[in-house]
This record gives sequence, C-alpha cells and structure tokens, in this order.
Amino acid sequence: MGIVKPESLSAALDALNEALFYGRRLTNGEKEEAARWIASRQGLPGSYSGMIAPTERDFRDGATMFTGEGIKTRAGCAHILGEEACRALILLCEALLSRRPGRISNPSRTLKAPRANKFDQRRRALAERILGRC
Repeated sequence: MGIVKPESLSAALDALNEALFYGRRLTNGEKEEAARWIASRQGLPGSYSGMIAPTERDFRDGATMFTGEGIKTRAGCAHILGEEACRALILLCEALLSRRPGRISNPSRTLKAPRANKFDQRRRALAERILGRC
C-alpha cells in the first residue's frame, strides 16, 4: 500500500505516520513520491498562509490525526494539516538524504547540534530539488 493518497492529505499523512510508528520500511521511490506529492500541494487554494493545502475531501469530511484528534473546521484542517505536512517533509527529506531504503527516523533523536546547520542546508537543497520537479 502506497503512502500517497491523492484524495486526502490527511490519509496520506496518516499512512506516513503509521509507517513511521510501526517502523515499516519504505523504498526511496515511496519516500520521494510522498515528498513530491506533499510538496506539490504548497500554496494551493485552501492552504493556510501558503503552506501545504488539504484536499477538498479533507475540508468536506474533516480530518482525524494519527493520534485520534478530530478536526472539523476548514481553518483547523488547513492549519494543522499544513503543519503536519511540513513535519512529514522534514522526515522524508532527512530519509532521502541518506539514500538508503528503510525506516524513517526522528531527526530530533538522530541529529547532534553541531550537525544541524549542515543538515538544514542539505534539507533545503533537497526540498528545492523536489519542489522544482512539481
């Protein structure tokens, strides 16, 4: 089952969070497909302050976070899903930088402070490359 759920940003983020939570290995292709799809939604109509936009289904049906919280308002969906999508992109970009298939790790546990700047530069470069393809 793929990560990208074109009908719902909430469902795509849920699938990614499930893979992360249960330690499911993702191929580099799955990671890149998910990152590109999420990044392609940046600034679309309905986005909160130009962030990543939920789909019409998310707005219509509301969203349920991986932890179970329900979001019913348009503003809530746009804001919270936009933030969650940014978090997902950070995790996906970190995993893609390693170019090894496998689990997505939590950057806050794997990075030491002195490397944060180098990581940020590489993450930005990768994000620009992904966004350039969308």
